[in-house]
Amino acid sequence: LAGAAVLGVGDGLTELSARGLVRGDPGVALRHAEAAAALTPWNDLAHGYRGAALARLGRGEEALAALDRARRLGPYEPWYAQMAATELGRQGRWLEAADAWADYVRLWPWEAEAYAEAVAAHLRYLDAAEAAGERVQAVRLAESGQRILAALERQKAREPSGAPRRGMEVDRPVFAEARERFAAVLGP
Repeated sequence: LAGAAVLGVGDGLTELSARGLVRGDPGVALRHAEAAAALTPWNDLAHGYRGAALARLGRGEEALAALDRARRLGPYEPWYAQMAATELGRQGRWLEAADAWADYVRLWPWEAEAYAEAVAAHLRYLDAAEAAGERVQAVRLAESGQRILAALERQKAREPSGAPRRGMEVDRPVFAEARERFAAVLGP
């Protein structure tokens, strides 16, 4: 009975953390997420919300550590990879962010929006790398972006031709722009 109560309290605190984030109060979210993680250390979502709150508070390294813990506890949850990618990109750690975006797409392969978000981030990092004169990073980002676009095409090819639901939207402007930009960076 006591174990069930601990689980219930941990889940309740995790939910309060989520609500704090939605309300735009990362301090409250952090307090609840930390309490939830202390009570139920196996709760990947508590660590994920802790990471999200820390990132919003500008505590990037702590956020990445919490997100790493969440990713280890919940290795198939794409949201953790997405948050880690966003934080790494915010810190200017573009190549690490590109790797995290690739994980995000790998974990959510049927979602065109995941590819669009990952490719758009690659384009932002590519702009920053080129502006900083970081040619080697620009090339590596373009290569990573091309791998994501190739994964999108492979996933689209897996869709059955007569499927009753609408297929993946692969004709988005961001994908066309990315193909051109990545090819231009890699050149002949």
